[in-house]
Amino acid sequence: MLDVLLIYPPIYFDKNGNPKCLDVEYPPLGILYLASSAKEKGLNAGVCDVGAEELTLGLLKEKIKKDKPKIIGISSMTANLRGAIQTAELIRENFPEIIIGLGGSHFSADSEIINRFSHLFDFGVTGEAEITFPKIVKKILAGEPFEKITRGEIVENLDILPEPARDLVAHLPYKTGTMIFSSRGCPYNCIFCSRPAISSKIRYRSPILVVNEMENIYKQTGNVFFIFEDDTLTLDRTHILGICEEIIKRGLVFSWTAITRADRVDEEIIEKMKRAGCKEMTFGVESGSERIRNEVIGKNLSDKDIKKAFSLCKKYKIRANAFLMLGFPTENREDVLQTVNFYKGLSANIIGVHISLPLPGSRLWVKALEEKKIDFGIIDKYAKGELGEGFHENWPHYIPDGFSFDELEDYRKKAYTGFYFRPSYVLMRLIQDITSWGKLKFDVQTGISLLIKGNTYRQ
Repeated sequence: MLDVLLIYPPIYFDKNGNPKCLDVEYPPLGILYLASSAKEKGLNAGVCDVGAEELTLGLLKEKIKKDKPKIIGISSMTANLRGAIQTAELIRENFPEIIIGLGGSHFSADSEIINRFSHLFDFGVTGEAEITFPKIVKKILAGEPFEKITRGEIVENLDILPEPARDLVAHLPYKTGTMIFSSRGCPYNCIFCSRPAISSKIRYRSPILVVNEMENIYKQTGNVFFIFEDDTLTLDRTHILGICEEIIKRGLVFSWTAITRADRVDEEIIEKMKRAGCKEMTFGVESGSERIRNEVIGKNLSDKDIKKAFSLCKKYKIRANAFLMLGFPTENREDVLQTVNFYKGLSANIIGVHISLPLPGSRLWVKALEEKKIDFGIIDKYAKGELGEGFHENWPHYIPDGFSFDELEDYRKKAYTGFYFRPSYVLMRLIQDITSWGKLKFDVQTGISLLIKGNTYRQ
């Protein structure tokens, strides 16, 4: 019998009750941190990653029946809000005695959703929950009154947090590699980002503890590949240099990748990262237009800084990737074409081009509401499945005045085909793939999908 079961739902369950997910390559660290924090407080906690466990609604019902949790916490982004509602409906219908809580990034941006779905949820925690959630669970177990909506207490000192309870999902077939955080928060406020709804306060873990965790993971699993999930890994140069120096000092042979900003790296950082095992960096370029990037998105990042960062990565043989987006307020065709062709000035490994989504908690969401491009009611319609099943198929994009969605899709396809079908790029991929039939087959299939649909390239 569990005190609490933490569930990460799929995007949605189809008409046959099968889970549909964007990807299940890595475990959801949010509920693993929550589970370890609950266990540290003496609670018997379990986790359930529905997609990774391939649980149908029927199998999820059987799991809950077997685990006998007194409380279930569901974590949801906007993307899997439909799956969260379906999960709560299953629990409420079959286990009316179980107390149901809601958390995650969507709830942090839209806490009133549990009042709009009050028949499903008993309580919710916004923001960071590692300190607050175990307290609420203990109150419920003791029969004490509890608030319906509670703002989670920010973890000021990240070093007090226990490592994520990865042992609870060790049996699941995730992709080789492990996600890890070394910091929380972001000082920037890009128009498309809903991160501020959780917390923008910047905090760092001790480099020693970060590398301790990497070593622990290696000893437990044999994994030597890590994905840093920090919003901006190199935000503080002392922090990133400390991590690199600790890895080098211990003689650890790890490989890792991360996301950062082009203006937060320099030659010393890139050189030290390479020596410490960094193989790949992804930079948030967002737009090829400096006007859109800085005046609209709020990135405050110059073309010069971007090209310098990519040049440094090339010098030290670190693969450099670029995130790009189309669909922002006041964007015109000149801006769009600058984005489509921006790769020509970069020595990029891969690019990802997306049409922007106005997500609750972001400034773009507010702008889209003000311009009446969307209606607040789409949240509940999506959650109920009234827009259709699937997130990317149904959640509205931000389409600037003078454009249609199909036109932006054509521009996106043009960016992909222009980048990936250059003779020099095709030759480079063939050289990389020559020793692996699987990689070659994957690249061929990806190329075909780009030509047909302009799909996002995924390595």
